Amino acid sequence: MVMLLLKCLLLFYLSFNELTTAAEAILWVKTGEKFTRKCSTTLKDQNGMFLYVGLDREVLYYYQRNSKLTPREGYRDRVKTEGPVDQLTITISNLTIEDTGFYRCIYTKYNETTYENDINQGRGSTLVVVNANEKPCPSGVVNVIIISILTILLCVIFLIWVAPRVKRCCNFG
Repeated sequence: MVMLLLKCLLLFYLSFNELTTAAEAILWVKTGEKFTRKCSTTLKDQNGMFLYVGLDREVLYYYQRNSKLTPREGYRDRVKTEGPVDQLTITISNLTIEDTGFYRCIYTKYNETTYENDINQGRGSTLVVVNANEKPCPSGVVNVIIISILTILLCVIFLIWVAPRVKRCCNFG
């Protein structure tokens, strides 16, 4: 029960995190299952596409020129792709709890003169929560967490913004 509550709190926190403003979906999957992520771009002449989980853990790199897929350690033999790089569908199979996180696609355009990426583009992210047998957070628990966080936030706003103004007002009188 404690782990379920911690997962609910993590999910709630991440839902207000900057990374989730473009979140497309939250997927709840069991260990051993698979999930599919669709990546697309309007970027022209891109060199390739990275799939990341979390802030910086690279899952794979797909090189446009030779259609070469390079899965990173821990993802080899579990990743498959379909379609052209600008409309790529990626499937990761045999998921483990360590695969939980935000998955996002980043398209790159490499400048051969400066040897740097000129453009990075990506749209949306997918939160994948991998668990063994537990069900997703019950809506009642999520509602209690939301109400609690909002109450704390309102108290902080009151203390930071309203209380000093009231004190200044009372000092003038």
